[in-house]
Amino acid sequence: MKISSESPLIFMHIPKCGGMSLFSSLTETFGTNIVDLYDESPRSIGRFRLQMQDQSKMVYCGHFSYGLHEWISRDASYVSFVREPISRLISLYYYCQPTFKGKFNPKSGVSIDKMKTNLNYPDFFLDFEACIAGDYSPEAFFSAKSAELDNGMVRRFSGKGLSPELCTEQDLERAKLVIESSFSFVGLTERFPESVARLSELFGLPQLREKKVNLGEKARKSTGEVKFSDELVNKIKDMNRFDILLYDWIGAKFDSKGSFLNVKRVKKNPKNTVATAPLWKSVGNAAVRQIDLLTFGQRNLTKANLAAVKLISARVTNEKNVTLTTLYKPVGSKKADEFTIVEGHYSQSEAVVLLNSLTKALQAILKK
Repeated sequence: MKISSESPLIFMHIPKCGGMSLFSSLTETFGTNIVDLYDESPRSIGRFRLQMQDQSKMVYCGHFSYGLHEWISRDASYVSFVREPISRLISLYYYCQPTFKGKFNPKSGVSIDKMKTNLNYPDFFLDFEACIAGDYSPEAFFSAKSAELDNGMVRRFSGKGLSPELCTEQDLERAKLVIESSFSFVGLTERFPESVARLSELFGLPQLREKKVNLGEKARKSTGEVKFSDELVNKIKDMNRFDILLYDWIGAKFDSKGSFLNVKRVKKNPKNTVATAPLWKSVGNAAVRQIDLLTFGQRNLTKANLAAVKLISARVTNEKNVTLTTLYKPVGSKKADEFTIVEGHYSQSEAVVLLNSLTKALQAILKK
């Protein structure tokens, strides 16, 4: 069954499972028909609602939990990827360190209270208060209150989300039921090329290319190899025992000849019910993200080919929101004619910050 605006695909991206590589591959096929929800959260629910009103989109991507289909007024299909839980979380630790030492560094002079009110600081990192205060040890990281560290995969598949409540065995069983009933495909990061090939075949897509994004080597080099004590590894295993069981169960299904062979359609939300708000928190990056990643990326400003960026239009969509349509060149592209048109929805204050940042970046480049 083909992916279309009438039959969209929902990619539930679990952090550090190769999802940004898949997201980048999907953009080659679907371009601006993808809804990028990575920077959305309950704090930006107005902007999220605005994005979900557009029924022309074919693919929805983000770190949300099961339940996003209730916001889409069409039947949809879910896919996701999983990874061995301990390696996933260790990779997450290394990935986060440059952000804690950079944007979230206490030397920046921004208090954590102000970070919590500014949408430019993704929700995910705000749970790691000890790291924001300057303690970058793995012990500090894994002592944080972040629900991502407590069976983050089960939480997303079950629809529990990154809520404050502890994950339970009931959530594990719920996650299995959801996968059986609603997920057309769940791939394995450790077998990424095979998984992408199977996903392409299932949905009749042109062969998705394996694109290497957010691999973690750069973060590890900047942090340096860190020693994880046996005690800490055992703690991580205990904290994620349900994720370990789920991963083994999905692995067995992946190898089963009768599994993940058919596209499953999840019914749209009935008109007489209210859609739930699936909880998610942003962590991730890719070259094909919206233009704000180029402008708010600070250190990437001089590296990005911003001379090729052009604002096509800015229009007020209602009294509180602005839509910016931007032409930009994908980071790292060597093709002279390779441009992407991106439409982003912002509050008026966010749009002002974005336009000011872009103007300053272009002025800096022109001076050189």
